[in-house]
Amino acid sequence: TFTEGAFVFLVPVALFLAPSALAGGDFAGFVTNFAFYAVFSAILSTALARIMFASAGMMLASTALGRIDQVMCAPELKVPEQPKSPQSSRVEFEDVSFTYDGAASPALSHLSFTVEPGQTVALVGPSGGGKTTAASLIPRFWDATSGVVKVGGVDVTQIDPHVLMDQIAFVFQHSRLFKASIFENVRAARPDATQEQVRAALMAAQCGDILEKLPQGMDTLIGSEGTYLSGGEQQRVALARILCSQPEAILLDEPFSALDSFLKWNLELELSDLLADFQGPILWVSHDRGEVFRNCKKVCVMEQGTSQGIVTLRQLFHEPETEAAARLSGCKNIVEALPEGSAVTLPQWGLTLDCTGPVPANIRRVGIRAHHVAAVPEGTPGAFRCTVERVIQDVFTTIVLLRPEQAADDAPPLRMELEREAWQRLDRPESLWVHVQPQDLLLLK
Repeated sequence: TFTEGAFVFLVPVALFLAPSALAGGDFAGFVTNFAFYAVFSAILSTALARIMFASAGMMLASTALGRIDQVMCAPELKVPEQPKSPQSSRVEFEDVSFTYDGAASPALSHLSFTVEPGQTVALVGPSGGGKTTAASLIPRFWDATSGVVKVGGVDVTQIDPHVLMDQIAFVFQHSRLFKASIFENVRAARPDATQEQVRAALMAAQCGDILEKLPQGMDTLIGSEGTYLSGGEQQRVALARILCSQPEAILLDEPFSALDSFLKWNLELELSDLLADFQGPILWVSHDRGEVFRNCKKVCVMEQGTSQGIVTLRQLFHEPETEAAARLSGCKNIVEALPEGSAVTLPQWGLTLDCTGPVPANIRRVGIRAHHVAAVPEGTPGAFRCTVERVIQDVFTTIVLLRPEQAADDAPPLRMELEREAWQRLDRPESLWVHVQPQDLLLLK
């Protein structure tokens, strides 16, 4: 440190000043002063170091006390004086709005949808659209600012919290475990579960490799003596917890987000088999369209905290009605559109494309899937010429970014995706004539 460095400099300074002190006849006083400063600088260094460590400790203690104070001052969960019992497991949102404390705008605004028993409904939407917030209102992590969240036809605020938590099992994006054994963490959702039932749940959640590396298997205490689990491992144990429980409803918020592709696929297979026989409602928050397509029957599209209604998989992937739904289904080419009879004009690209019939007046945008953009010979009816801006080699396909000849300077590129062999046969041209079939245009409100 700086103070320790100052002590080192005393030695050469003393050697430099010693001859003059000896010549002046005051060498004893010089030695006394040198001894004083040598001892003082060492004491000062130690004292300052202790002050700095104490200051750092006080800052940490102040932060910890602040967090404890936040917990102690948090409002208690209101318990109904005359609790009601859910009549079924149906989950309903009726005109629900919610605003976080201190936020300027609501996270949810007049959200309404229903998940019936036996249904698996995906909650999808852009990041920040309110999906996790909506799921968090069901177990009462927060209470709605207005509107009603119901389970089994009963407002969740009128259900005894212990009964409500027994009804619902959930795995959120960032799972947390207790400082307890793996066995106790899984059994927390079902205290009467046997060792065999807990082990079966762990195996179904692909936790076999975790148990193998732990010194005492599922009896190993997590968080002590260097025994820690990664984010993906914690998420698998959390999934085992819901598999072990016997809930009436299940909430899954990005349950595979911390897993690699191999584990994700195996766990998804296990989970889909188990959930196929589940009779209650399942609400599945996801950003993965493949995951949604494989595991869910219906989809609730959310944008800016409100629902655009529950649609079927076909409606989402083949007949999306809004820009948000089209983007979620994987459509990359979306531009402004002006209806003109049985055609649409795309001002940004300088194109007018024919449609299969009259275009509704409320159409504001058009979507074109990348694999529906086809290279055709010059002179093909309805074709238009584009320059090739960029070629990107994907894992199995080639992505070509095109710019229509009449496009505005700030217009987004037109994305075309085709097999690698098909692109190689085109011999890397600088421009292409392309065509989009009228039935492949997505007319978006």
